[in-house]
Amino acid sequence: MRILLTFVLFLNLISAFAQNNDSLVYEFGDKLKVYKDLNSQTFRIKKNDKKVVFKKLKFIEHLGEYLQVLDKNNIPFYINNKGKKKKKVNITLALCGTVPNYVYEIVEKNESYYLTENENFYDYEDKIPPKIIDSIEVKGIDKINFPNNENKIEFDENSFVFNHTEVFPHALIIQKGKKQGVLYQGKLTFYDEVTYDSGLLKVKINNQLGYYGITKARYKELETFIFGLAKFKTFDNRSGYVDSNGKEYYK
Repeated sequence: MRILLTFVLFLNLISAFAQNNDSLVYEFGDKLKVYKDLNSQTFRIKKNDKKVVFKKLKFIEHLGEYLQVLDKNNIPFYINNKGKKKKKVNITLALCGTVPNYVYEIVEKNESYYLTENENFYDYEDKIPPKIIDSIEVKGIDKINFPNNENKIEFDENSFVFNHTEVFPHALIIQKGKKQGVLYQGKLTFYDEVTYDSGLLKVKINNQLGYYGITKARYKELETFIFGLAKFKTFDNRSGYVDSNGKEYYK
């Protein structure tokens, strides 16, 4: 009896220890809770805080009424707020109409290019003058523009609401000879090629692809981000996904 009691206590201790290594990430939908296993760094989803409905998930991104996930086999899918698995989803969001609106312009003055920022929704009478937020010398620059190929760009805080990555719509694209540079927050980095896609800058150097500010330029193939994940292939033909923080997930 004493041996049996000791064994039961031992199992309870193991169970308690395992639960202590679970960190609640958030509650979701119909009595669903997302936990992170601090040992394996994977996620599990419980219903009614008892039944495990999904486990060993490598990645989770909250998308309103859905979760975007990667399972242990690196297969992406979605989970709705009822705990049902979905291959594809249509996300709808209610947007607020009273948000700041920004206008950025490139102004040439005194042998320098200046990047100016002007908020004109709340300051609709333009009582506050545009402020200079970046600059670079004109010398040596063949061309300078925003990612939209213009010297002016305008957007509000709803423009990139579906992006689950950092965006760089007012980064400056600089042409110097055959090189293209990205000037952002005072830092200039050169690449062989820079292309713009929905707020993101895809860069190429020595035929290696990456996303500016998110990943290194190291991929043979790199697809567009779908919410929090972008599919890639390396030069040794390994496939996987990279998230908005640059973390890679392989099979």
